[in-house]
Amino acid sequence: MNPKSIRIVVLIPATAMCLASTSCFSFRRDSSAEPGHAPPLVRNDGSAAGVTSSNEALRRQAAEDYAVRCMDRADSELKYHKFDNAAILFRDAIKNLAHHPDDDPMYRRATIGLGETYYRWARALEKAKDYEGAVQMARRAAVHGHDNAAELYRRLERRR
Repeated sequence: MNPKSIRIVVLIPATAMCLASTSCFSFRRDSSAEPGHAPPLVRNDGSAAGVTSSNEALRRQAAEDYAVRCMDRADSELKYHKFDNAAILFRDAIKNLAHHPDDDPMYRRATIGLGETYYRWARALEKAKDYEGAVQMARRAAVHGHDNAAELYRRLERRR
């Protein structure tokens, strides 16, 4: 079997990626990378453990890439005041990021973005005089660590 003809399909929520085989997916070559190819993520010696760890590394990388795309799109949605879409996208990003030290900066970006989304949503609802909805969004913003959410929540509770 020609290693270059192998394709690996990784399914991600609402997305499917097809990654062509490179030297890092080869089962017969050594681990040195060919010119123009990235070095292997995980050395795959053909054993069941090597295949599993290689698949896990691919799954994690695909999930991380999907999370970054979600956060970029959520930032765009937030810019146009589409708070519901932005919140959904930030929540998707949080679900797809493994919470360990390597992913911490991206995880923080997603949680801060979600808190900012809820805060801005609460402010928009306050301007529309929907104090019940604004209180709920301010509470969610506070849960996600927005700095000004607690003050907004107290102010909205007094108006309610």
